[in-house]
Amino acid sequence: MQIVIPNWTPTSINTLLGSHWAKARKLKQADQQVIAVHAYNAKITKATGKRKVNIEVTKSGRGRLPDADNLLKSCMDALKNCGYLIDDSNQWVEWEQPIIQRGNENKTVITLIDILPAKWATSPEFITAKPKSKGKGSPE
Repeated sequence: MQIVIPNWTPTSINTLLGSHWAKARKLKQADQQVIAVHAYNAKITKATGKRKVNIEVTKSGRGRLPDADNLLKSCMDALKNCGYLIDDSNQWVEWEQPIIQRGNENKTVITLIDILPAKWATSPEFITAKPKSKGKGSPE
């Protein structure tokens, strides 16, 4: 499943951290709206289990390309808030290093690949249990 978003780049974490909290919130909401509209138009289904996420950003023109992981935060949060990821934790998503490249036009392509159905992902074998602490005087 692919979400192709022409003329758009996710807001960088540097921009979010360098902005007043209200402005950062508006930027993240704008990213969420862009992803929601394009995902709906692409008929992307809501998440029912673990997914793999690949993000490819193409930038045209001159200027420095952003660091790959710099664009990840806002995009992953938007996917989670729109329901295209159950959660952005490692339990529910595998992601590869985003690809940032030069091209003829600006665009972002988000690829979502279903890995595990929800039933299996919530089973006790999948969820990592915390080790039980040993009480005082117990042998180690």
